[in-house]
Amino acid sequence: MKKKMFSAKINDSIALGKIQGFTKEIAKKTGVEVVVSNWGEPVSKGKYKKLPVSFTIRAYPQQLTLFFDQLYSYDKFLKIDTLTIGKFRKEKLVLSFTIAGYKLEKKN
Repeated sequence: MKKKMFSAKINDSIALGKIQGFTKEIAKKTGVEVVVSNWGEPVSKGKYKKLPVSFTIRAYPQQLTLFFDQLYSYDKFLKIDTLTIGKFRKEKLVLSFTIAGYKLEKKN
């Protein structure tokens, strides 16, 4: 499980950037449009830290399966924390979601 989390040695900003960058790369490969992406505030959970990144995307329904399948191929554990599906806009769905990655906390 530890290998699926970011190392305690890595800076929070670098880990957040990696999550954001990987997600944007997958979106580009699958034809999904990233409208907005923002880093959330890291939250300490004891032995690990939760690293949230929020996204708003636009996609055709058939693109979403491929997008989420490829998102789960990341070498670190990612969890979709929240997901809201909005109205169709020109046959595309608008989705807002938060992806959380996890980082080990430094030992005191």
